[in-house]
Amino acid sequence: MLRNYRLQNYNFKLLFNVLVLMAMGLLFIHSANPSFVVKQALGITMGLGIIIVVSIIRSLQEMQKYCIFLM
Repeated sequence: MLRNYRLQNYNFKLLFNVLVLMAMGLLFIHSANPSFVVKQALGITMGLGIIIVVSIIRSLQEMQKYCIFLM
């Protein structure tokens, strides 16, 4: 999975934009109802984990090895 992975090919602009949008969402949730900030932060953390895993897996065939739902 990681043998063909090159950090120089990673789209850092897209990652930065996603992080900015997530931070804005957290600020908007905080301004509306501060009690939901922890739930939103947990969702952001889980989303970032999924983004990292999916971005490392290059092709659909390689993804099918690890995911039972895509078969």
